[in-house]
Amino acid sequence: MKIKRIISFLLCICTAFGVTACSGNKASSSDYSKDNKSTEVSSDKDDAYVQPDDITGSILIKTDKNKKLFKSNFKYGISYVHYKWENGNLKSVKAAADLMKNICQIGNQHIISFGASYMQESRDSELNFSSLDALVGRMKMVGGEYMLTLCSAPGWMLVSEPANKYDPESRPKEEYFDDYAKLCATVAKRYPQVKYFQIWNEFKGFWDKDLNGIDIELYIKFYNKVYNAVKEARPDAVIGGFYGTIQGDYTDQYGYKYDASFNPANDNEYWNMLNKWEDGAVGYDFVSCDYGIQAFKNYAKLTKPQVFNNTKNYYYALERMCKETDKPIVMAEYYGQSRAKTDEENSPEFEAAVMAMIYKNMLYGVKDRQYTALFWLENPEDIVCFFTDTEKADGGQPLPMYYVAEGITSGFTTGNTIIESSSADEEKIEVIASNKKVMAVNKTDSRCVIQYGEKYYELGAYEVKFLNAI
Repeated sequence: MKIKRIISFLLCICTAFGVTACSGNKASSSDYSKDNKSTEVSSDKDDAYVQPDDITGSILIKTDKNKKLFKSNFKYGISYVHYKWENGNLKSVKAAADLMKNICQIGNQHIISFGASYMQESRDSELNFSSLDALVGRMKMVGGEYMLTLCSAPGWMLVSEPANKYDPESRPKEEYFDDYAKLCATVAKRYPQVKYFQIWNEFKGFWDKDLNGIDIELYIKFYNKVYNAVKEARPDAVIGGFYGTIQGDYTDQYGYKYDASFNPANDNEYWNMLNKWEDGAVGYDFVSCDYGIQAFKNYAKLTKPQVFNNTKNYYYALERMCKETDKPIVMAEYYGQSRAKTDEENSPEFEAAVMAMIYKNMLYGVKDRQYTALFWLENPEDIVCFFTDTEKADGGQPLPMYYVAEGITSGFTTGNTIIESSSADEEKIEVIASNKKVMAVNKTDSRCVIQYGEKYYELGAYEVKFLNAI
């Protein structure tokens, strides 16, 4: 009788407080659906919101979900190159890999050089895939789709002198174009999991001093041989090329003085070369390009406001690219200001803010075009990076750049709709918004406060903040 009374008492408690309280907190299907309405976003929860103590001079930002601009078709990718982050401290490597799994939608690896071996010692020797096998395995560890860049070539093929036969800036001799095409076909068959193939890198070795420019006709001949060989071996392969560098801000043409009027869309030499390639190529599934806000030989000492201003050139360049081709676009490399081209100490926050502005301008430039941007992953000591050095026991920890990449990937890549947004003071704060997220970028070296809806948020110097769109 006592047991029955106890059971009856417990049932009364369950009735009073709800069945779920007595069933391990399992939610009903209706509760699950209700909770799931808020799971599409992961930050800025109401219970975590704390208003800044001082909201004086706050900058109003606005978004309008009813004004849809375009649907994003942007894929976030990573090019794995010289930095062997996977060979560091085991704990740090795992931490870094876990971070990249959240952001890498497509991984890219060069088949030779750029972190890979030269594969073949002589024309008669067997191909050695041990290095490339390991690097493809590295891409698998991170996940996403796969791309291989068909560059460079074994040393015995190259036009460079024997003393410098391992030269990634060189190209195969014309007499070896067929041999190289055959090698690329072998690579494509060996890795059926790789969907995308990018032919060559920045016309390396195709500069002709007599032409004082790129020998685009020779590149077209080379490209067509590789394209045909890979397509024959792998009819399912998605192949593209060109991979030409769009000029930077042209300050090298003006005695290293900043010229704010330069527009890469007007660099007709580049666009004419692209048109020649399009006309001469036997086929292509996408067009590759790369861009940096300073030309390679330009060591102008840009101020930070000038660097931010130059990120707009990504918009101009990609808008023009979309006019020149109707194919998907791959931005194979993209850079902010090089650390070697400034006397100032560029903080990780500043570098990440510049990249955030690059992504904003990329998105507005390509709009709904299928677009992939490949982040060039190098050691954090050399270039902006996602995480701290994995050689250290406490490495693999997220840097400001990681949070920018994570926010872009989660709120602005394929399937997200870009909506109208504005900032009351774009000199200090710039924004872009999707149906999910708002990205606010503080372009100043001072604290700023923004107001979004009824809430206020503090942004530190060069901080990038992602908020839930309302």
